[in-house]
Amino acid sequence: MNPLSMWTSFRSTVQAYSGIAGSRFIGIIWICAICGVIWIFGPRLSLGGTAPLAEARPRLILMALVVVIYLLWMVVSRLRRRRAAKTLDDAVTETAEDRAAAETQAEITELRSRLKDALKTMRRITRRRFGSAYEYPWYLMMGAPGAGKTTLLTNSGLKFPLGDAMHAEPVQGVGGTRNCNWWFTDRAILIDTAGRYTTQDTGQQRDAKGFLGFLKMLRRSRRQQPINGVVLTLSLTDVLTQSPEDRLREVRAIRQRLSEIEETLGARVPVYLVLTKADKLTGFPRFFDSLGAQARGQVWGITFPLEEAQTAGALPGIFSREFQALLARLNAMLVERLQQETDIDQRGRIFRFPAQVSALHDALREVVEELASGSDRVAEPLIRGVYFASATQDEPLTPPRSASGIPIPASAMNRSYFVDRLFSDVILKEAALVSRDTQVERRQRVATGLGYGLAACLTLFLIGAWGSGYSFNRTALASVDTRLTDYANLARNIPVRDVADTDFLRVLPALNLLAQSPAAFEDADSALPLHRAGFGMDRSARISKEHAQAYSNALGAYLLPRYMVALQNQLREEDLTEAQAFEALKHYLSLGGLGPTDPDGLLAHAETVFAGLYPGTGRAPTREALITHLAAMLERGTLPVLQIDETLVAQTRARIETLSPARRVLDLMAARQIARALPNWSVQRAIGPAARTIFDASATPIDGLLTRRGYISVVLPQIMAMAETASQEGWVRGPGGRITDTPSEIAAQAIELYWADYMVAWRGAISAITIREVSSLAEAAELVSQVNSPAKPLSRLAASIAQEADLASLPADVSSAALPFDPQTAPDPFGPLRRAMAETGETEEDQPLAALTPILDQVYQELTRLDTRDPVAAQMLASETALSDASQALVAEGRQLSRPVDTWVVSLAARVSDAAVGQARVAADALWKAKGVDVCRAAVEDRYPFSRAARIDVTMTDFTRVFGPDGLFDSFFDANLAGFVDTSRDVWTWRGGLGLDDADSSALRQFQRADAIQRAFFPNGATAPRIDLDIDLLSLGAGANVVVIDMGNMRTTHRRDLSDNKVLAWPNDGSAQARILLLPQDRRTALVTTGPWAPFRLFDQGDPRPVADNQFDVSFVVDDRKVDLRVTSGSVLNPFRLPALAAFRCPTGF
Repeated sequence: MNPLSMWTSFRSTVQAYSGIAGSRFIGIIWICAICGVIWIFGPRLSLGGTAPLAEARPRLILMALVVVIYLLWMVVSRLRRRRAAKTLDDAVTETAEDRAAAETQAEITELRSRLKDALKTMRRITRRRFGSAYEYPWYLMMGAPGAGKTTLLTNSGLKFPLGDAMHAEPVQGVGGTRNCNWWFTDRAILIDTAGRYTTQDTGQQRDAKGFLGFLKMLRRSRRQQPINGVVLTLSLTDVLTQSPEDRLREVRAIRQRLSEIEETLGARVPVYLVLTKADKLTGFPRFFDSLGAQARGQVWGITFPLEEAQTAGALPGIFSREFQALLARLNAMLVERLQQETDIDQRGRIFRFPAQVSALHDALREVVEELASGSDRVAEPLIRGVYFASATQDEPLTPPRSASGIPIPASAMNRSYFVDRLFSDVILKEAALVSRDTQVERRQRVATGLGYGLAACLTLFLIGAWGSGYSFNRTALASVDTRLTDYANLARNIPVRDVADTDFLRVLPALNLLAQSPAAFEDADSALPLHRAGFGMDRSARISKEHAQAYSNALGAYLLPRYMVALQNQLREEDLTEAQAFEALKHYLSLGGLGPTDPDGLLAHAETVFAGLYPGTGRAPTREALITHLAAMLERGTLPVLQIDETLVAQTRARIETLSPARRVLDLMAARQIARALPNWSVQRAIGPAARTIFDASATPIDGLLTRRGYISVVLPQIMAMAETASQEGWVRGPGGRITDTPSEIAAQAIELYWADYMVAWRGAISAITIREVSSLAEAAELVSQVNSPAKPLSRLAASIAQEADLASLPADVSSAALPFDPQTAPDPFGPLRRAMAETGETEEDQPLAALTPILDQVYQELTRLDTRDPVAAQMLASETALSDASQALVAEGRQLSRPVDTWVVSLAARVSDAAVGQARVAADALWKAKGVDVCRAAVEDRYPFSRAARIDVTMTDFTRVFGPDGLFDSFFDANLAGFVDTSRDVWTWRGGLGLDDADSSALRQFQRADAIQRAFFPNGATAPRIDLDIDLLSLGAGANVVVIDMGNMRTTHRRDLSDNKVLAWPNDGSAQARILLLPQDRRTALVTTGPWAPFRLFDQGDPRPVADNQFDVSFVVDDRKVDLRVTSGSVLNPFRLPALAAFRCPTGF
């Protein structure tokens, strides 16, 4: 706050008491104070960087001008006061004709008679001669004719001792109130005045004098407290139906009556505004129909806090706030009431009721604002609250019925809403709130003393403010100096020349500290911040200006170079796309002063840059702080010119050389907020939760820009504007990148690219929409049930694709006159699908995809039947089963449909068949675990030759029982798996029911290895293992002349110059031994192995080397003498080098 604002505040405070010591004296004080302020603080006034009052002459001229203005104001004010006084005298002076007017005199006489009768009645009731006038509080009921004053009283819940139990009446009877009625209750006396006294719209002179005469009689009767309050009624019917001018006229008439009451009675009385006939609001009776008697008697409205009610200017704002609270409560009750109401018409009325109440806000706020208005001459009324009420209903609700069904009489349905406790708990409890004349006089005496002491207080205030301001500014400057010292220490370690790093964390503390330096002038803890007023001591403006300059310099020296380095690093990234490179280069050149700056685009790009440097939610404050500093730097306009990397710019320009302006148009459109707000198309959005139960979730959503909505709402309306922008970005491409194409040509090229992107996106997304896999017949049945559900997900999905991918047919309101292309020539890959979906008839059989329904029903029934059968693999599926026939029919029907529906239907049939095969695998798994796995493990597990390190051999009997013809593997495969396994391939696989899917299995690998073992060890269907070996001598080392090889009872002998070409057979009837003997045998020159697999163990001790499928060479070293042999088996499945033998493991399940 500056000195000029302080004297304005001081003047408004003293003006209310200007009559205490004379307005001229106060005015002279003000003139002196203003002139002193001009003379002392004028030189410090700065306007646009200049000080117009720095010299003495301008200050003297301004001071003289102030004096002249004051003198003119005094003259004009005196003349106006005289004219106003004369007008007032003419208005209040009664002429002889007025006093003699018969009608007016008769009315005053009647009012006087009524008052006399009321006082007699009070004395009779209280049995007291004196003091009865103050025994009960008196309240004045006011309102326009028909505002419901009398009806409100009769239904107020108060007891009327002068009336009977059912029809309480005032002393003078009920009906339209002619003058006034006196209502005597057990707690108060209520004076019901005629509505014409309030509005005075007919017989104004008579009504005005009658009303003033009535007030004077009240004052004579109760001098200390003429009345305790005014209950002001305002009909909501008038609020809803009157024009704003008529309503304002009525409210101003009421406001005038309130002023007359306070002026005539000499007391400030509380005023309660009651909005009657609330039942006229649509839905009011039905909305509150469920309330009980106690709930209907509660108060519904706004009671202003007493302290805030004293300030009339605050009442409209308080009213609006509390009115919104009432609306919030109604909205909270709305859902419950709608659920309770069964009648659809009444539900509509209940639903509209909160809106009806909300519509009253502006009119009621205007009423409150007008009633609470005041001026220097007229005090504001003490408005205590605004309340809604309905004393009776003209149109009863639908007659309710009792528990026995008997209608309740209409008389029992006439209820009052929000009236009972309004009088008893609010109005009558504030009877002592009225201000008495003695208090007004005391206030005037106190005000007189305050007026004389005001100047002294202001003087002390100024002295205190100056002292506080000086002390505070001194402390604040010291704090700022400390912060700047800290900033200097931080900045000392920050390089500003040849910046080549992107360490924003290094500069961030210094920038934060510098940005917060002016906060030293904020003193949030001060209860009485006199220093904030300034009075010439405030240095915050100067410090703020210097801080802004320092902060701007720091941003240009610390933040800008590092952001330029970040842009350089981004431009050097090899995986940067052309669009990203173009955007980064654009901002790099603009910050380097070579092009216009795009603040919004730059900040959006900076978010990406900082997210890459400081990822994660934990570093979000760091990113936000950097964005804030960057935005502050851009707001300051002129940036320091930094040297750019010309080589990097040239490389990037060469990199984006192939980025056509047309592609840039699409990038610009995709970056617009309207494009980012478009919803993506996905299977989930098209058919809802059924997408997860029917399809795989791997399909990529399609960008909303590539849908029909994006095409119509963004692409077609924006493409020319984006083409214009792209045509003006030639400065980014460099001197050789001038764009010669016109915006129209660019737009035509851009639409071709858009259509190409559209085709790629939709084809890729549709091809990724596949029927989900199932693992059992139950899941397959559930899948078919979901597909064939009444919701028709396949039809809905097909219809969604046909609609959202339709670019060719445009609405009639889409104009293509300004476009350089025909938008209706857009590709239409799903045109056949759209036409097929459009071919609908009146019957269900004529609907799209209706032919699938009976086939899917049959498939579902067969799946259910198979799922309940015993899990015997051989019975699960045969080539001619009903399920296979139904699946084949489904495939045949699916192939007649348009794409992509045909693919989905065929895939569904494949999933069903695979589920059946899978069920067979489950059955085979159970059988194998029950009959095969234990036998296999007991026979071969951890035994030689399946485990080469094992010491225990597999017996020939177990080997034959497991791997021989009709053995464990052979018999199990033939009985349970042969129909479901494809053995024609190199790797055995499960055979899909329709040949559409192949499934791999480790168990099948072991069965395939068992088959290879059988063919190697049991050639030509032999019932026992048999291996024929032909062993040739390749070389014999020195010291040996003969090699003897024994296998059981068979021997072959080889000499250096002669070999025995005898074929050895294993196993044979000899001993379970194999031996290689070198002669002469002058030393221990034999290798011997024993056991049923002795030949295998013997060859394992050598160094075998494969030669052919049925041959391998092996070397043995015996006592430093080496012998090389070639072993040839009788089959290409060489048992000694058989991979299946080494890799075989007993399968544990399928």
